[in-house]
Amino acid sequence: MESCENFDCNKFKCPGYYCLPWSYVCDGKWDCPFGKDEAITQSCGQTRHCENMFKCIDSQVCIHIEDLCDTFNDCPLAEDEQMCDLKYTSCPVDCFCQRYAMFCNRSVSSLDWDIFSPLLSIQCDSMNLTSLSFLKHLTKLVFLKLPKNRIDSICGEFDWNTELLQIVLKVNLVTSLDEFCFVNTPLLHILDFDQNKIVQIHRRAFHHLTQLKLLILSHNQLRTVSEFVIYSSFLYVLSLERNPFHFLKPTIFVSSDIFLMVSDDFRICCVAPRSTLCFTIRMWYQSCSDLLPGLTLKTVVGTLAGLILLLNICSIGLQQYLPKHSKNAFRGIVLSVNISDLLYSFCLWILFAADQIYNDNFSTYSFIWQGNILCFITFVVSHHFSLMSPIVLTYMAITRLMIVLDPMNTSFKRNDFTLRNIACFTLLIFVISCCVGFFLKLNVPKLPSALCQPFIDPTHSVWMIKLTTVTISSIQMTSVLVIIFVCNKLVFHLQKVKRHMKPTVSRSYSYVSIYTQLVVVVFFNLFSWVPANVIHISSLIGVRYSTELVIWLTIIVTALNSVSNPIIFVVAAMRAQKTMKTMFSLLNVAQTVQSTSVLNKFPNRGLLQNRN
Repeated sequence: MESCENFDCNKFKCPGYYCLPWSYVCDGKWDCPFGKDEAITQSCGQTRHCENMFKCIDSQVCIHIEDLCDTFNDCPLAEDEQMCDLKYTSCPVDCFCQRYAMFCNRSVSSLDWDIFSPLLSIQCDSMNLTSLSFLKHLTKLVFLKLPKNRIDSICGEFDWNTELLQIVLKVNLVTSLDEFCFVNTPLLHILDFDQNKIVQIHRRAFHHLTQLKLLILSHNQLRTVSEFVIYSSFLYVLSLERNPFHFLKPTIFVSSDIFLMVSDDFRICCVAPRSTLCFTIRMWYQSCSDLLPGLTLKTVVGTLAGLILLLNICSIGLQQYLPKHSKNAFRGIVLSVNISDLLYSFCLWILFAADQIYNDNFSTYSFIWQGNILCFITFVVSHHFSLMSPIVLTYMAITRLMIVLDPMNTSFKRNDFTLRNIACFTLLIFVISCCVGFFLKLNVPKLPSALCQPFIDPTHSVWMIKLTTVTISSIQMTSVLVIIFVCNKLVFHLQKVKRHMKPTVSRSYSYVSIYTQLVVVVFFNLFSWVPANVIHISSLIGVRYSTELVIWLTIIVTALNSVSNPIIFVVAAMRAQKTMKTMFSLLNVAQTVQSTSVLNKFPNRGLLQNRN
């Protein structure tokens, strides 16, 4: 052969030398002088196309069609000699056969499968298969691909297929993977159940699959997975995309060794083993942190909840021991504010308790919590507090002003009048809050925010929360402006009354405590409501915002008003008796000033009154 450069031996010819079987080419060993059988681009390169030839699996080796089933292994894995029994099998009716390939356009179950027992691989697309009973005839089967059929049950159908390496059942109707489903297929490397109807996977469904490398469970109906045990020594890829997971047990993958996980649910990555690479679609507002992230926030929330509860209970208690003449209209307003603040304390306690219960596993329970009735109750109570607090504080400021402007005739000083108004406000706001909460419960499976607040929606998908945010922010900002205006008006009239008093009497009365109370109320209203509303409106308009900042403003800053209110009321209650005496003296002075001005204008009326 050395001198026959152009001799065609129908094999691979070493340049200038002898011929070799194609199985010797690109097998990692030099069979030609100087290793020409391993170095030529035509056989070992990436551009080998094998036109009109048979391409060997997992290699660049190509062989002539005539060399198939010639009892000589030309491919490195000898696949050119597999399924050769079909060479002597006649093509079934309604099927098209081309050498060793068969294509059928009717139900495979109607075929005589006994004649195809040597098959190592089968692929049947869109043939309306409903059962795998024909597999018992294919005992040598290695590759099974049955996409786009109507198979709904697979467990117990692989008892005769111990050599299976790959099962692909895309786009079928499989609903569950039962216990020991693949116990007789220990060599399985690939399981593909993409786009099925799987709702349940038994924790021992993959028992004995120690060589599993790829598991695809995407586009199914998995909602609850308590424990997912992978017995493979090392699973390369686990795909869980497009599953409506509702609950994920924190220890779901604790016994699994997985290299890569793929999911569109970020919570999967929260419970994935630390050594696992996890690819997911995580929204900017989602994280694996606790409900109240950070020890500082937990401590502050717990402390504020306790302070609000304690201070408001003290304020309510002191109101019961006020002197009889002090139990006027202010008492009803103070009690209303205290009760409203206690409700907000109740919300903080719920959030604090939920954080402690779920602890580090909150991300896996977040969907359950956001759809829980307690979360909706927290929403309703927060909504009620956010509306009730500014309205009552505004009513209190207006009541003070009206008593100073018209101390003798105003209805605002009457306790029954005030209690009626407060009761109407409370009932109306309670009904509105319950209607909003009930509407959301019926139309939204879970609240968009884990804090269960009526003005946080990072998804920008719930129009009711958008409307609530605008409404509450408008009412609170309007209340701030009204309170500032009323307090200025009140200070102006108090100064006017003091100017009409005699110098000796004027020096004996001080408005420092009243002024201080007004300044503190205005300051805390501004500090609590203005920043929070600015952030809430910004988050409503903006695409992204700092979730941690929203948590601090919503939970902490808003709560400061509920802490300051009872302190002011407690101090006022302790000075009630002295304050009330001062107010009655001021009323007498005002009445005297008013009478004097009348006598100066009508002196004769005064004389007639004296004669009478």
